[in-house]
Amino acid sequence: MNNKERSLKDLLLPRVKGNVHSRYFPEEYDYIYDSSVEAKNRKRGINPMSQEYTDKVNEKRAQLGVSPLGPDGQAQDGSSDTFASKVAEEQMDKANEQLTRYLSEALYELDPANTYCKENSCFDEYELIAQSTIATEQNGKPFSVAIREKMINSFGRETFDHKTINTMSDTLIKSMAVKIARA
Repeated sequence: MNNKERSLKDLLLPRVKGNVHSRYFPEEYDYIYDSSVEAKNRKRGINPMSQEYTDKVNEKRAQLGVSPLGPDGQAQDGSSDTFASKVAEEQMDKANEQLTRYLSEALYELDPANTYCKENSCFDEYELIAQSTIATEQNGKPFSVAIREKMINSFGRETFDHKTINTMSDTLIKSMAVKIARA
């Protein structure tokens, strides 16, 4: 099933999980900032992070029920992914009744139709679009199709350039996922 055929919840869950994982386990992304020397050491199984930091991180991981980092400073198993999945599902369950609000806020913040809503403090148009999109999506229409149709019906096709109209659903999903993960 491609993204154009998926429900809002199916699109949000992996994004929320990624945000939860990076929030709880930033140490697992430490390798991204390795210098060439640190990367070589890590490949040899040498942890470039300080022992003090590693001990602190492993203590936090133990409290969360997640395995400690390996000798190379990387995750040893999928326990942090399992933890992030569980938290993401809990966050999605809490957010389920508020998806319209999250979508409305994302539309307002991103303002894909360039209505200058933020400057004019107008919430109503995007709120109506969010309500209508969620209702349409709950009736079986994929989210990416529903949001595109609602935006075009409200503002006209000429309002949106090719890139905006084709990336709108993904951009909104990213914005909503960050807020849901932090809730």
